[in-house]
Amino acid sequence: MQQQFDESQRLNRFFSKLLQEVLLSRADKVVLTPKDPNLEVSILKGKDALKTVNIKVEWYRSILAFLGERQAIVVGERSPEAYRVPYDNGVFHCWSAVCLHDKVVLLEGETFRKVGKESLQLGNFAVLSPAEARAQLGLSNSEQRSLDDWMRLDSGVLLVSNPLPQQRAWAHATIQSVTGIPCVGDLSDPALRQWLQSIDPPALVAATVRADNAVDALLKARELGASARALKIRASWCLGFVPRLCPHCARKTPVDRNLLAELPPALVSPNWDSYLVGRGCAQCGERGTSGFVGVNSLCSVDDDVLCKLDAGAGEADLVRMLYPRGTRALVEDGLAKVNDGQTTLRGILSLSKTVSPAFLEALAKAGSTSPLTSYVHELVDPIQSKENGQQRNKPLLLVVEDDLDQRAILEMVFKAADYDVVVAQHGVEGLKVAEDAKPDLIVADLMMPLMDGAEFVKRLKADAALARIPVLVLTVVADGDREYQLLDLGAEDYCQKTIQRKLLLKRIEALLRRSRGAGVAR
Repeated sequence: MQQQFDESQRLNRFFSKLLQEVLLSRADKVVLTPKDPNLEVSILKGKDALKTVNIKVEWYRSILAFLGERQAIVVGERSPEAYRVPYDNGVFHCWSAVCLHDKVVLLEGETFRKVGKESLQLGNFAVLSPAEARAQLGLSNSEQRSLDDWMRLDSGVLLVSNPLPQQRAWAHATIQSVTGIPCVGDLSDPALRQWLQSIDPPALVAATVRADNAVDALLKARELGASARALKIRASWCLGFVPRLCPHCARKTPVDRNLLAELPPALVSPNWDSYLVGRGCAQCGERGTSGFVGVNSLCSVDDDVLCKLDAGAGEADLVRMLYPRGTRALVEDGLAKVNDGQTTLRGILSLSKTVSPAFLEALAKAGSTSPLTSYVHELVDPIQSKENGQQRNKPLLLVVEDDLDQRAILEMVFKAADYDVVVAQHGVEGLKVAEDAKPDLIVADLMMPLMDGAEFVKRLKADAALARIPVLVLTVVADGDREYQLLDLGAEDYCQKTIQRKLLLKRIEALLRRSRGAGVAR
């Protein structure tokens, strides 16, 4: 087991060095060709070899396994079958993501045969920041902070779980791809449990277990016969995957009551009458979805939790302790994402339909009958701003958008993130609404009738009473010259309409915090 872990770490160091060189030299591809007794590794730019090195030929199969264990499930827009073709008779194809210290590198790996010799080609390199990659995991702000805390741990075990056997490999791959935390195997393996109890891992490592939520994973680990303290468990993360709604064709539709009937009644709000569904378009291949989003249940394991676990506490006792700290059932988090417009109810039901009595009891004690109205991610700190001499409890956003469906989608997304929202159909109406409502921030489309986004920004910033309201402009195309023009006119930010909702909300959060710090819109 130690030898296997050491080899994994060596491969990680090899890929870190290789990909850093690829990015620095702006290379197009890397070709790895077994030539006994060596494995030839060539970094290419066009037809020119920038660098060629030889390593042990035995590493070839290990490199294929390394890439296969880092499938880019949540950081791409492909269907599940596109991510990996297992190595079989010299055929291998995989879209992978490799975590470096300050970035996540996406790449395509594929084997080829030429003159009877097999080679592995790596190409189509792309880079994401850790924040961009983690945004696909669907973590709230507090969950992001928990993950950051885990990444700083000197040692210990992160339990990684999923309720579906076919998704456990995805969870395993995603943890390694997006966080860089190495997965050492399934906790049901006695040899792994013995190894974990006999050593202090040099860093946080992940071990998998089948479970329905983060608390269930802790109980399953205990059932395997070792104490949580002996196993050095420091955290538990149940990570599921559901199709992400295509932002191009998502439209508002009435709730399907037949699907709601499959959920526990306590999770269904009687006022929930609509959600978003993808209708299918050219961009998503008529699927209505584009890639995946993570659904999460997680908790940190401190000394209090360890004591309860090793004392034999049941699920109810653990949930009573952890629910106030933010630990949720997988379905509860999934329904919040349906309400946010990130995924579909059908997708959540394909992942899980059950919520344990312990979580239902905790939900009832929290004073709500439905997470769809009470459980929203902590996307922004409360901002107190004045409206007609009164203090606002929530930030007020003005959406200026001429497309009815797009306006409805933005309004739903922002309200689900706990903002108040007012809307306008074009720039002329937007100026009037801004003057009356004095919003904390404005989200405006660029292409609109009567008055486009550029003219709207210009007029707004020329009005002394409105000039200090931050404006974020949305457009369908990227254009550096137009971006410069908008920023020059006074817009605070500019992004494409295809931006992921989580990232859009993050930009809005940053603008609100910046304006609050500058004393804007109070």
